[in-house]
Amino acid sequence: MKFTFIILILLFLSCSCTNRSKTKFSGVSNSNPTWNVILSEATNLDRSYYVLGDIRATVKKNMLFFPNPTKKQVDEELIRKARIIGADAVINLNYKGGIGFTTWSYMEASGTAVKFNDSK
Repeated sequence: MKFTFIILILLFLSCSCTNRSKTKFSGVSNSNPTWNVILSEATNLDRSYYVLGDIRATVKKNMLFFPNPTKKQVDEELIRKARIIGADAVINLNYKGGIGFTTWSYMEASGTAVKFNDSK
């Protein structure tokens, strides 16, 4: 009984040893590695743009001893996702974080992906 309990604990700890991202993408990538994506908490920009859609990124802490996710990490994930869909900026950003049911801690960012009218 004691041995089985220890095995179950070790199995549980080894199954949650990574940070995960909720990325689902199918299609063609418009990504360009040198592409700068503007992140803004403002609802509008000074340039004209059209809306591509809502975008969300989540970074999780799955182990107790890992450091908590940071705003920089979730920004990097958001930029990566914005590049995939061809966005020039993400506006109306909203951040939230906390403790989840299946994670020790998480940080989430959501906003609206936009493409500038004057971009190629």
